[in-house]
Amino acid sequence: MPTQLDLSGLDLRGAIFSDAQLNGALLRDSLLTGADFTGAQLERCYFDRSWLNLATLDYAELREASLRGAMLQESSLKRVSLRCADLRHSNLFRANLAGADLTDAYLTEANLSKTKLELAQFCRATIDYCDFEAANMAGIDLSEALATRSNLVEAVLDGADLSGALLNEARLSRASLVEVDMRNANLSRADLRNADVLGARFEGAILSEANLYGIRLQDLHRAGADLTQTTLVDELFGE
Repeated sequence: MPTQLDLSGLDLRGAIFSDAQLNGALLRDSLLTGADFTGAQLERCYFDRSWLNLATLDYAELREASLRGAMLQESSLKRVSLRCADLRHSNLFRANLAGADLTDAYLTEANLSKTKLELAQFCRATIDYCDFEAANMAGIDLSEALATRSNLVEAVLDGADLSGALLNEARLSRASLVEVDMRNANLSRADLRNADVLGARFEGAILSEANLYGIRLQDLHRAGADLTQTTLVDELFGE
């Protein structure tokens, strides 16, 4: 049986691992600032608490990898595969995850503020209590994601798919939700104040006790939506 590669706790700043075969390797608590993992095979690797800021992981395969508490600020993860990966408590501030696949991934309490997430896949991902403030999430797939109390203030989600997502108590104030698919999403007690919902779809969505202050009626496709006890519902309907 092959020995598991253990690089934990090492100073590997600027190291080149592009196209390397490192499946199952241990890199916990390692210093990997500026390292290059482009196209590397990193399935089921352990990067817990490692410093990966300014690193490049474009097109890398990290299915089922563990990056709990990892520091990934301003790193490049374009089209990376992180399916079923564990990124709880990680820091991805200003990282580039355009086109990344995080289907079924776990990101509870992760920091993704000001990240680039265009066309990323977060289907069924667990993103409770995540910070997406001012992130570019245009075209992202968040269908059936678990996003209780996530912060999406001023995020750009134009053309995104949030159908069936659990967004109860989420913060979406001043977010751009142009042509977003919110069908069958649960937005109970969510804060959508002054969000731009031009062309958005809300059929079957639950908006009970949501705050919709500042949303224009003519921009809200509300067919079939549950607006029970919604804040400022009278104003929304022009009554």
